[in-house]
Amino acid sequence: MKQIPLPHKWPMLFVDDYELTEDGIIGYYTVDEKLPIFEGHFPGNPIMPGVLLVEMIAQVGGILVYHLMDKEFHNPVTLLTDVKNARFKEIVRPGDRLQINAKATPLKAGLYTIDGQVEKDGKVCAKATVRVLVREGE
Repeated sequence: MKQIPLPHKWPMLFVDDYELTEDGIIGYYTVDEKLPIFEGHFPGNPIMPGVLLVEMIAQVGGILVYHLMDKEFHNPVTLLTDVKNARFKEIVRPGDRLQINAKATPLKAGLYTIDGQVEKDGKVCAKATVRVLVREGE
């Protein structure tokens, strides 16, 4: 398994592994049943919040952007700047193995549009278009 080029750490890192493809990236994540979010969302019926599915798209897209950029950052941070057309179609639960597909389009100086979707067992769970800005972290 390769190192994930993101500054995120558990419990906010939602990528276990990834592979670059000819036209984008595929990320993988197995939903950790120990995530603190499940203590309240919802007790006895744990469901991964949709906003975290969008975060998965942003994180996997951020990895792709790091690979596409011609500028090296010492401590890159990808900031989510915009979310459009988010749709949620399937419930995601602890233990689910997810595949996150994303494609990136450069806009200008470190700003990218990411089109992505989260799948489980071949079914689309969530789709969204996000914009991310890559900057040098502090």
